[in-house]
Amino acid sequence: MILMQIGCFVRTKTGFVGRIRTISLDVQVRLVPTGAEPGGTAPDWQVYGVEPADADTALWSVGAAWTHARKDGGSYLAVAIDCPTFARPLRAHLVPSADKADQHLLYRAPSRARRTEGPER
Repeated sequence: MILMQIGCFVRTKTGFVGRIRTISLDVQVRLVPTGAEPGGTAPDWQVYGVEPADADTALWSVGAAWTHARKDGGSYLAVAIDCPTFARPLRAHLVPSADKADQHLLYRAPSRARRTEGPER
């Protein structure tokens, strides 16, 4: 399993703000609570693209996130980022850093077997 850090976020009064960076993606985003009922199927967080100079102003929707409980009592966010140019949504987990000062967005690359699977011919 290959695990990659593709973003770093900080908690704000209204959610999280940070940047997602991959070989083909470099976007600053904000995660804002949706106010959805806990435990439901609706996302707990909306993910918005923002201008770097004004991270408080959400400009466009790029995804959603759901809060999940961990066995140790903590929590993490399951994040889905989508774009019409993507073959499928990018899925990652927003988890606290070791010192809890910030949050890391971690992407787990699909196994080689899953990447090469295709439709049966």
